[in-house]
Amino acid sequence: MPQIVQLRNEMNGGFSALSYAINAMHSDIVARFEAHDRRFDAQDEKFIDLKRHMHMLHEDALERIARLSDR
Repeated sequence: MPQIVQLRNEMNGGFSALSYAINAMHSDIVARFEAHDRRFDAQDEKFIDLKRHMHMLHEDALERIARLSDR
């Protein structure tokens, strides 16, 4: 009987260590994904700003062409 209690205690300790390791890996993976999400969000904002700027330049070019056509 003492061997069963010892085995149970060892297995419990092993499962606890495994559970801790899995939780630590999960936390690390979640943190990495969140960091990547922030980087992609920052890139999205840059592309939105670039698109807005390109649209303004396009409108400006169309206005200049229209003014040249009126001459």
